[in-house]
Amino acid sequence: MMVGVFVAGNLVAAISPNYAILAAARVLAAFAHGTLFGVGAVVAAGMVPQNKQASAIGLMFLGLTLANVLGVPLGTLVGQNFGWRATYGVLTALGLIALIPVYWLVPDIATTRTEGGMRREMSVLRQTDVLIAILTTVLGSASTFTLFTYIVPILQDESGFAPGNISLILFMVGVALTIGITLGGKFSDRGAMRAMITMLGALVVALLALPLVLDSKVATLAVIFVWAMAAFGLVPGFQSRVVDKARQAPNLASTLNIAGFNLGNAFGAFLGGFVIDSGLGLRAVPVAAARVAAAGVALAVLGTLRDRQAAQGGVAGGTPPR
Repeated sequence: MMVGVFVAGNLVAAISPNYAILAAARVLAAFAHGTLFGVGAVVAAGMVPQNKQASAIGLMFLGLTLANVLGVPLGTLVGQNFGWRATYGVLTALGLIALIPVYWLVPDIATTRTEGGMRREMSVLRQTDVLIAILTTVLGSASTFTLFTYIVPILQDESGFAPGNISLILFMVGVALTIGITLGGKFSDRGAMRAMITMLGALVVALLALPLVLDSKVATLAVIFVWAMAAFGLVPGFQSRVVDKARQAPNLASTLNIAGFNLGNAFGAFLGGFVIDSGLGLRAVPVAAARVAAAGVALAVLGTLRDRQAAQGGVAGGTPPR
């Protein structure tokens, strides 16, 4: 159903006669995003043993990552050569193609329904561990996009990279995040919280190191590579943590966690812009991002402590630590 909504939104965008309908079509297509990836994570986790769930979720999000790495430049290329309507036409065609494997290979979504319906799903919002997990996602995403939103001016103005080199650097970032999300899934299978704390800690270190090495192009690229790996290596752990903590009613919680990623994206962009507008300069942006990541570390540690209490019977209804 969500792929169908995506197809419909892009089809209307391709044939829209004016900007108002185009904007409405983009909103329609966007409706599919949270539910598609939220429920998709639950389905992916349910198709494998528990000790492989994070890797399965990471593999699903790897598709999203590769789509961004490859799709953005290809979409731009199509639009520049054939017009913006052609870009939406290609998206519509790709969506129709995607419907085939979704229909034949993805299990019936009814297998993920919970007894009690929406009331049971809404009950997860009263679970402290689920809320902590979602807030950790928001902070991790905000930290990432505080820097990512302004990485181009930082590279150009502070490190002196030529505009022609930026595309290659962003491609390198794409490679790093692909590696990171793959490794993050494997590490999270061995313990989601341990992986999250490690990745968030690496994120803090990389972000604090970046302003110190911006005068060296080689060192800057090395730190950016590590940062990208850590930033996107968090994704499988974040999502598997929420699915694990809301295992009796996972659909809404998983979808809200996707919304948490998007909320973090928006807040990160705002925070980076606020830092720059405050006159602190571009080099202060990664420092602000590091502080947000450090808050994420604190929340992840809190989650780990609650897991230990739950294992000892100290938190009613707790789940064993992962």
